[in-house]
Amino acid sequence: MIIMNAPKLYKTIFELKYSPMLSYFNKLVTIAEKIDGYPDWETDLHSVVLMNFEKHCSLAIKFDSFNYAQDSSESYLEESNIDAVLALVPKEFGIKEFKRFHVRKKYLTTVSSSYEEIVKISNIKLFSQGLRHFMPDKISDVAYIANYEDDHFKYKINIGPTFRQQTNELIRFEQSRHLHPKNRSHKFLEVINGYPEISLYIDISIDRDDKSFSLNETKEYLSEANKIFEELPININNYIFKKDLR
Repeated sequence: MIIMNAPKLYKTIFELKYSPMLSYFNKLVTIAEKIDGYPDWETDLHSVVLMNFEKHCSLAIKFDSFNYAQDSSESYLEESNIDAVLALVPKEFGIKEFKRFHVRKKYLTTVSSSYEEIVKISNIKLFSQGLRHFMPDKISDVAYIANYEDDHFKYKINIGPTFRQQTNELIRFEQSRHLHPKNRSHKFLEVINGYPEISLYIDISIDRDDKSFSLNETKEYLSEANKIFEELPININNYIFKKDLR
């Protein structure tokens, strides 16, 4: 019998894009100074990156976009930090319209089973079994990648089994921005060792870029997307691991 946990959030990425203006370059540092919660920072000609090594999160502000990334499962921190940047950056830049809305979240479901068994189950649940008549007898790995859309968003879904040694190739923990330089190698090894030995990887991206939209619309999109993220990983998980494998 396979014992599995609920999907656990490991990474969040939130990005908004807007039309660039030359005046934005002069405001980058001034705006960054007004944002709390990021003790460390770095900058170049194009961006300012604010970092919190302890909480494993960062905010990159550019002349044409801002991007929040978090390598942890603390939803309260994610919500608070995203709300803070939405309250400040558009107002300081004078942004009236946005061009792209993007949220991506990556989950792992820990399972007490062999990798081979999870591959077998995932293959049965995610692909037409008519293919078996044309394929070799044994399947060694499987990944499901698909694009969907509805009236509100475009979606990219990536699902597949993974094992500890390859998991960070999927999660992509941001060492340089989310771990302190003085103990980065040691802490990153702890991150790797903390991944489940065997798990199901669920990667969901939600986008909107078909038209320009306002800040209020952005907040509505974010609220809608968060409701989807509350349900979709669990629904995927339950579908794959419920007992009926037909």
